[in-house]
Amino acid sequence: MVLLLKIKSQFWANYQPREEGNRSSQIVKKFKQALEQHYKDLSNGKIELLHQPQDYANMQNLNASYLSQVIKSKTGKSISHWIADKTIGQAKALLLHSSKPVKEIAFQLGFSETAHFSNYFKKHTRKTPTSFKKLDQ
Repeated sequence: MVLLLKIKSQFWANYQPREEGNRSSQIVKKFKQALEQHYKDLSNGKIELLHQPQDYANMQNLNASYLSQVIKSKTGKSISHWIADKTIGQAKALLLHSSKPVKEIAFQLGFSETAHFSNYFKKHTRKTPTSFKKLDQ
């Protein structure tokens, strides 16, 4: 019993719940920074592929399911939701503020097929990229 009490007191002496929370916060912060940088690089043509959740986990040397769990618990949104929101936001900005054709915007955002981009955009906005672009004109 004494041994168990000593183990318990040692555990609680070293337990830092704020540091655990800070670790999760740092993971979220690094994820958001990596997401922003990735879309900046996509927009500037430095890279051509969209990152998947596994890519963001690899950047922090984490397991993808652990990263997903931390992001979901801290933000209320999944990694896929963050990626989709950012992709659609970038797509909308490019459609509204550039004269590039939809095909070029699709490739710039990492889509290899214009049809795939159009389906993705419509799934998230209920409009095709072309109809979205025409609404602003």
